Amino acid sequence: MPCRRRVPATKLLRVVALALVVVAVAQASGRADDQKEEELRKENEQLRKKNEELEKRLKEGSTAPSGTAPATSTTPGAAETAPTTSMTPGSKTVSSEIFPVRLFRTLLEDLSSDAYSPPEPNAPPPRRRRKEPAPFDSPPYPVGEWQMNGTITIGDANVGTPYPSVIMDTLYNGPNGDWWKENRFALYGWLDVGGNISNERDSNAPTGYIIRPNKVEIDQVTAYLERRPDANQTESIDWGFRVTALYGLDERFTISKGIWDEQLHKYHPQASSQLPTGQLWGFDIPMCYVDLYIPWVADGMNIRIGRFISIPDIEAQLAPDNLMYTHSLLYTYDIYTQMGGVATIKLDDMWAFQLGLVSGNDVALWEHRRFKAPNSGPTNQFRVVNNGIQPSAIAMVQWIGPQWALGRDSVYVGVNGINDGRYGYNNIQELPIGTWTHKFNEYVAMYTEAWYMYERNNPILGAYTWETAAVNYLIFRVGPNTLFTIRNEYFQDAKGARTGVKTQYSEHTFGFTHWFNKLLTFRPEFGYWHSYNERAFDNGRKADQFLVAADMIIHY
Repeated sequence: MPCRRRVPATKLLRVVALALVVVAVAQASGRADDQKEEELRKENEQLRKKNEELEKRLKEGSTAPSGTAPATSTTPGAAETAPTTSMTPGSKTVSSEIFPVRLFRTLLEDLSSDAYSPPEPNAPPPRRRRKEPAPFDSPPYPVGEWQMNGTITIGDANVGTPYPSVIMDTLYNGPNGDWWKENRFALYGWLDVGGNISNERDSNAPTGYIIRPNKVEIDQVTAYLERRPDANQTESIDWGFRVTALYGLDERFTISKGIWDEQLHKYHPQASSQLPTGQLWGFDIPMCYVDLYIPWVADGMNIRIGRFISIPDIEAQLAPDNLMYTHSLLYTYDIYTQMGGVATIKLDDMWAFQLGLVSGNDVALWEHRRFKAPNSGPTNQFRVVNNGIQPSAIAMVQWIGPQWALGRDSVYVGVNGINDGRYGYNNIQELPIGTWTHKFNEYVAMYTEAWYMYERNNPILGAYTWETAAVNYLIFRVGPNTLFTIRNEYFQDAKGARTGVKTQYSEHTFGFTHWFNKLLTFRPEFGYWHSYNERAFDNGRKADQFLVAADMIIHY
């Protein structure tokens, strides 16, 4: 018989010990897996509860409390849905690259992205908004809301920026992106460069703002720093502010007496439209204000205090807010900026009103110096007391109508800059002023504005001067990123107090607004102006003006 070798006891003990170790490790691993599985089960349960709560809020038409982040889930309706704008903070992959590299990458992305992004077919309704969706897509429209100025959009969370911004896109998707989103600060701006070809030799005036014929100009270089209140939530008071710096030719149309107006009001013997009085390009801060949102007054109230753009108009000084490069005469000779306060109260989805008190029109609160009366000439400068610096009232009301067979309407009417009406620096009394916005359908819309203004005790032109004007914009959306606009206007300067010529005017302009991508807007146009009673163009040489003009807005 073969002889079997005996296994030493020590080796046997080692094998048994190794087996015990393996079993112990396996048991420990099993317990760890069980623990992880239990943790995952608890996390899934928490997500399920959050999603159920969010779905419940969505059905009730409300939103999560301010500052609450949405749960990450594939449950329909659980994800955060932004307002209908392409300037909302994005959800791109967060990058840890240095800012210049991220900025360059984001710039390339924005330049290859369409300005208008249609909503997903089955996307849930916007949840950061307790009012109806904005009636217009912005872009390509300059503004998405029904026309109302001097306030934030009450009922909207006001997230992101009102204009495209490669700077904010870069910050939102950087390592500190959550801080920028949660604290709601924004930094952005644009460069606006334009030019015109005109039949005039010396002056395009009274057409605004392109006063110099056959020139290429730097119209605007802007920088914004702002925070907009969350006016969707109803739990607490929120605040905001805006500071806007502007440099360029258009500063001539934003300046207020007493705020760096020495840039313009110096007389030069050689001055003409080709070399206008004062600096050709200047600097201004047309907006510097704070907002206070109070949710408990009616359906929400916003109080704005500081220097702001005059509230009633379709057009505005800031280039992206306009359908065209040039401006109507109605707006060119209207009020530009005011200092004071205005309260906007939203009653419901149909009615809102505004009450304000300002220091005057285009004049600083502290400005009391005498000023040269217009039309008195450089050699006979007739200086008068500035009655334009006095408490002046604003009262506006907005009505948004229901949908009917021919579309939908918004009417916005009231009075602006009302005081005793005595002659003073730009102390015009707008009584009444109003705009009517009509949306026919998704492809056709119309904006109309009209006003009557007057002033008393003009030392040069008589006891009572008055003007009246009306302008109509007919807008066709001819592509996802393109608008075609027709502007027709009537303007009467009964005494020559505004344009310097006692005459009636008409204007007919055709133009396009095309967004090449998120950052570049191109606005070519062709217009014809006529003065009926006297020759008003090219320093009194002509009664007709033909103008081809275009500008490019570059957002940053």
